[in-house]
Amino acid sequence: MRVIIVGGSIAGLSLAHCLEKANIDFVLLEKKKEIAPQEGASIGIMPNGGRILEQVGLYNRIEELIEPLVKAHVTYPDGFHFTSRYPALLQQRFGYPLAFLDRQKLLQILAAEPIQSSRVKLDHKVESIETSVDGVTVTTSNGCTYQGNLVVGADGVHSRVRAEMWRLANASHENIFRSEDKVFTINYACIFGISSQVDQLDGGEQITCYNDGWSILSVIGQNGRIFWFLFIKLEKEYVYDGSHESLPRFSRADARAHCERLAQEPVWKEVKFGQIWARCEVFQMTPLEEGLLGKWHWKNIICIGDSMHKFAPHIGQGANCAIEDAAQLSNRLHTWLYSYQKDYQPTTDDLSKVLARFVEDRLRRLGPTAMAARSAMRLHAREGLINRIRGRYLLPYAGDKPADWASRGIAGGNILDFVKPPARSGPGWIQFSQSVWSICLAAVSRHADGDPAPLDWVFGRAALAFMYTYMLSGAGMVWNDWIDRDIDAQVARTKNRPLASGRLSTRTALIWMMVQYGASVWLMDRMLSGQNLWTFMLPLTTGILLYPFGKRPTSRKLGIYPQYILGASSALTILPAWASVYEDSISLKELGMSCLPLCVFLFLWTIYFNTAYSYQDIKDDCKLNVNSSYVLAGSRVRGMLLLQALAVVLVIPWILHTSGSAWLWFSWLGVWTASLGEQLYLFDVKDPSSGGKVHRRNFALGIWNVLACSVELLLVSGFP
Repeated sequence: MRVIIVGGSIAGLSLAHCLEKANIDFVLLEKKKEIAPQEGASIGIMPNGGRILEQVGLYNRIEELIEPLVKAHVTYPDGFHFTSRYPALLQQRFGYPLAFLDRQKLLQILAAEPIQSSRVKLDHKVESIETSVDGVTVTTSNGCTYQGNLVVGADGVHSRVRAEMWRLANASHENIFRSEDKVFTINYACIFGISSQVDQLDGGEQITCYNDGWSILSVIGQNGRIFWFLFIKLEKEYVYDGSHESLPRFSRADARAHCERLAQEPVWKEVKFGQIWARCEVFQMTPLEEGLLGKWHWKNIICIGDSMHKFAPHIGQGANCAIEDAAQLSNRLHTWLYSYQKDYQPTTDDLSKVLARFVEDRLRRLGPTAMAARSAMRLHAREGLINRIRGRYLLPYAGDKPADWASRGIAGGNILDFVKPPARSGPGWIQFSQSVWSICLAAVSRHADGDPAPLDWVFGRAALAFMYTYMLSGAGMVWNDWIDRDIDAQVARTKNRPLASGRLSTRTALIWMMVQYGASVWLMDRMLSGQNLWTFMLPLTTGILLYPFGKRPTSRKLGIYPQYILGASSALTILPAWASVYEDSISLKELGMSCLPLCVFLFLWTIYFNTAYSYQDIKDDCKLNVNSSYVLAGSRVRGMLLLQALAVVLVIPWILHTSGSAWLWFSWLGVWTASLGEQLYLFDVKDPSSGGKVHRRNFALGIWNVLACSVELLLVSGFP
């Protein structure tokens, strides 16, 4: 098989490296005479892009050119500012730093090996593409023709391949690309540039200046080099349909006028934007297209990267998602080709099916990313009352929430399946793929009852379950932190929490708690289709309200420990999940009996891992007389954890005894037994921090159950 890649930027060069690893032949056509011109742009490599680049052997060279980000500062028009360590937290979670460097430097690294192999053709502008049953032919402006089995358009937002794909589909009278499938919107413009070092701005820091109708994002890189972006809200919305006539146009004079107008605006400390502008080495102004197109391919032509998804730069995922595109397309092609003999010649129809599955993969991944990027740009520019309130009165007091939001986007990324995973890692790749396995088990049970539910409907229910539990947990954490704020202030691990440290007022915290609680009620109501909402929500709410009071000495006298309350609350989440799948075909009594083994399992498991987790604070808790389940064991905490782990393992056969699935018996009983044994080995009574290690491994077990139960659901449903 031969792939013709059009476009020698991030997506195209990343695809070249991935195809090389897959032993798939390719040629890359680039219209420019130089592969890496200096255009004033910078690029951010997030952990999800970084680990793919490490798989193809390039990340170490990138790391030599960066200053890892460790802090993020945010400023507001009223002079208020705050600092977050979320960049350092992301590196701790995923093993990779947030890395910024010249786009030119990254392109030089990506292009070095493909150019040496003579498979990169510069000054080759694509003029036309023609398809046939046997393959595809590409003709360039210098009269060259290239034949292959697949054309991949990695040629950016103004893609020539995309235009040719639309032309060919229309010429064949296949009405698959509707006008609404071919549209990006433009509401903002960006002036981006690179400046030399400015005193008072330290390397490894990110500075975001929120303002009304505009914002500035600056990243201080290696040797104090400043990569900056000035975002400006346009007076009207433009619609870009692929024609240059629909684009707003900006000159260098326009860019200078905007920068000089904002020269006296503060950036950080005593530094004003004019000082950064005065040291500018290179800059450009461009419209910011936004959009995620729904149809990426036609026959043996496909587009990836900015030609299909264009995001605002604020969350740093544009280039990283293009790298993911390259990896996932290579995964699909590699799996498909290597299931046949070496002399197999792929047909257009077969290839089109493979491409369709690839597009499904990417659309599932990119939908939330597009929404997050769109939201972030409007948040920074304080567009509308809600964004003003969110940005000024909620975000500064959100603690680690920004890192959590970014973590979920990072953790969802793919890698090259046929290449050894990178050695470096972190718990975040697993921790932030949240568990909704009870939904999948309920769907498996319903299938066994002879009433199978559609897969997309089941996974939609699972998504709602995840969202409502996330919001309800968030509300519960705010409530817990408010009730325990005086205790937390005296505990080393928790003294820097927003309420305990005084950084967050009670009023703001309680408003945020009610917002999250209200969202969780609405989401559960959607999940349950409006049936029996408060039957399930009231007990959960009661558990959340009671949990912090379980830590008081009075509760110990009553034989109540906070882990019992938390375990009961966790177990109760099984009931609405199961009810959402069976809907009104099962009574509440039958629901309780069906869910009893799972509820007992979750109750015992929660007690086990939260006992280990709370043990981290044993020294401070003893001084403060805080109640916790490990108090029952005295010095025999390891023995208590052993008994709790055995109880968890013994309940699993009760759950699975009616299941004939060898996969579930292995993936649940086998894997859990091995993991719990390892956790007990790791736990050290003399080292309270080992309780945190045990807790993190239980996040991994929860994610493993998501995967195991999802696989079981697919198996019983006969997928694919």
